[in-house]
Amino acid sequence: GGGGGGAGAPAAAGADPDGSAPPPPPLLRLGPGALTLRGGPEGLVLLPQVLSPWEQGQLIAACLREWAYPPYGRTNAGELPPPPDGARPGPLPDHVSWVTLGLHFQWSSRSYDRACQGPFPPPLARLAARLAPPGAPCAAQSAIVKIYGPRDSMLAHRDDAEEAQGAPVVSVSLGCEGVLLVGGRAREEAPRAVLLRSGDAVLFGGAARACYHSMPRVFPGTAPDLGGPEPAGW
Repeated sequence: GGGGGGAGAPAAAGADPDGSAPPPPPLLRLGPGALTLRGGPEGLVLLPQVLSPWEQGQLIAACLREWAYPPYGRTNAGELPPPPDGARPGPLPDHVSWVTLGLHFQWSSRSYDRACQGPFPPPLARLAARLAPPGAPCAAQSAIVKIYGPRDSMLAHRDDAEEAQGAPVVSVSLGCEGVLLVGGRAREEAPRAVLLRSGDAVLFGGAARACYHSMPRVFPGTAPDLGGPEPAGW
């Protein structure tokens, strides 16, 4: 990502045979560590490798073990039976494909029911506040953990069920690489593709908050080694 010459730049390595400059890169740098899509919706911010390997490993373990169980999580299979007293929760059953946290999202009605709410994990609240854009404080109350198998995908949708439409959606990728498609406010608008890697984050704020997006593919076998030192202050 980042800069590069636009149209009219001097011919250089990688230029077309007729001497014209190559097309500009699809990603534009917004500032240190932040990118956006050239011609993409305002408010879409890509934060590559914003999480250390240790943080990624901790979040994966928490999402797939501790937070998936009461009192935190509800899943597509309902509430999972809690482990015996003193026992550590085991891996999730294979048929679990999503977990909701905090204010639970009701998939059938595409709404939130304040009568159906559990505690929101403090590490996720701190992470959302840390990644939110300057001037747009984020006091996260709800999260959806989507778990992808080798052939799973997420259909095009808009995040339009939340009351606070002015607050950004903070999305974090963990595990295998995958393709994110970001379109416009109408389904007919052609989407742009972004390759997401473990540790990347995407912010949907501003006009991007109302845009369709999907995850059509993940790439099995691309998860990184998540060993590493514990960062200070996690």
